[in-house]
Amino acid sequence: MTEELKRQNDTWNKAWLTKDVSAVERIAAKDYMYIGPQGQVLRRADILKIVGSRSYHLARGKWTGVSISVLGSDAALVVDRFTGEGEYRRWRFIEDHRRTAVWVRRAGRWQVRLEHCSAITGGGRKEASQAGGRK
Repeated sequence: MTEELKRQNDTWNKAWLTKDVSAVERIAAKDYMYIGPQGQVLRRADILKIVGSRSYHLARGKWTGVSISVLGSDAALVVDRFTGEGEYRRWRFIEDHRRTAVWVRRAGRWQVRLEHCSAITGGGRKEASQAGGRK
């Protein structure tokens, strides 16, 4: 089970780097929620708009220290550290945060139900240059 979940988590992360909207849509549970380093709450529809936006781009991203904890046959936690930078709506961002993801298995498929990110350094999202907008 852990290897299957690791592969699905890797697919999720790669989908963000490559802007694979169909993979994000497939892996994000219908009741998906993202809580960002500044406390913002985004639902599945919000996330799909962002990853599908022409203005969204991750220039680089790296997930390290990945730890998977199985909570039963249909639930698990993935904890890691994400460092990366990109742009959304002409707002350049640099991120360094700890991510906790709750994964659930529904109809035989692993999906992300919730992600919560906590800033590691100086508030997590640093302005590289502002030209209006946010990630």
